[in-house]
Amino acid sequence: MNKNFKIFASTIICGSLIATNITSSYAYIKNNDNYVKDTIIRQDTSDSGDIYESNYEEIVNLDGVNYTYKYYYSSDNSRNIDVINNSTGEKSVVSYNEELGELKIDEEIVSEDTNKNIEYTLKSAKKSSYTYIGSINKKISWKKTTTATVLAAGIAARIGNITGSTVIVAMGSSAITTIISMATNGTVRSKVYKGVGGKIIPYKYVWSFTPAGGKKYGDYTSYRSVEN
Repeated sequence: MNKNFKIFASTIICGSLIATNITSSYAYIKNNDNYVKDTIIRQDTSDSGDIYESNYEEIVNLDGVNYTYKYYYSSDNSRNIDVINNSTGEKSVVSYNEELGELKIDEEIVSEDTNKNIEYTLKSAKKSSYTYIGSINKKISWKKTTTATVLAAGIAARIGNITGSTVIVAMGSSAITTIISMATNGTVRSKVYKGVGGKIIPYKYVWSFTPAGGKKYGDYTSYRSVEN
């Protein structure tokens, strides 16, 4: 692990420690015996753990280009992520409506739940401080012109309260770009666990992504705390 790696708050991914609140530093994740390097610049606008409620923003640098992620709830309570190319100003909008079970990229439906309004069932997790509360296993699709930053946002929105940069650092930007060129759909799988807490409740997401006809990426484990 690089000595210049700065850690302010932690997310565990396959046993490796990555930064979740970085101010212009490099993050290294071991993925399939290769080290993947991406520049992550974070701008957290609130202490709230809900990235959509707090209008969280972050900047990701890929191949010398800065992209801004903006997270927010829309008027219909959808989870929205604006993905902006800071060089060209081009913007894509990723949106997931929990009630309808629809994931959209630029208003085009790319994933739709068969069973809508799925309720998580509480289930005791033995020998663990976390309780399993539910899971997803859903297919999403994309166009060949989709960028790595937009697909990462789609995966993040479908999983829940994790960021696009978390997906990029876990999977690697080059891997995501390769996936886009080789397939037009894939499956997001995630298990959600709720931890024990008082005012601040920790959540754990164990997730993976498998492109059609390709190998599985993951499992990755990400953490996020939310005010009770």
